[in-house]
Amino acid sequence: MKTFLSLRVLAIVNKEEFLDLLEKDKEFRYAVAGKLGILELLRRMDAVERELKRQRKVLITLVKEVRDLKVAVGSLGRRLGVDVRALVDELLKRLGVGEYVVEKFRFEDREGRYGPRGVVYEVDLYVSNDKTFLVELKSLVEPEDVDRFYLVADAVERILGRRAEGKIIVGVHAAREALERAEKLGVTLLYGDLV
Repeated sequence: MKTFLSLRVLAIVNKEEFLDLLEKDKEFRYAVAGKLGILELLRRMDAVERELKRQRKVLITLVKEVRDLKVAVGSLGRRLGVDVRALVDELLKRLGVGEYVVEKFRFEDREGRYGPRGVVYEVDLYVSNDKTFLVELKSLVEPEDVDRFYLVADAVERILGRRAEGKIIVGVHAAREALERAEKLGVTLLYGDLV
């Protein structure tokens, strides 16, 4: 009985030392974790935590971009003297679009699959239900704006894997040459006045 008790007391002392080492000695802690197969789990958890932090940064950026987009649309509307959202709503209604979702679409082509590597393709509004419409909002529309939008819209269609029913630029002012260019490229140009 005495021997059994001595072993138990010895085990408790070793247990306390063991726990103390776990708490204070990082190398010992990792060695134990490795023996138990926990080290790989910890590494994976660290990777998941890093990815969550990265995704949080992306989400914060997206929220800011949506907020900025709302401000830009409101500002453009005030300059036009109309509610741009109502204008886009009316246009989509005329095109036979019922319910839809409006998003800012942004894609960075890191591999260069749709053009030069690193190019960012972005449209102000991506509207879809059973149809897709790509919309660009501008205060002044120049011919080069039409060309750029046409190229971006073409890349966005390839990225999405679907054709846009409409490529639309809404502008406060438009250069006459921009209107001519839009007609040639099949881009719908809505504007307040020609300059």
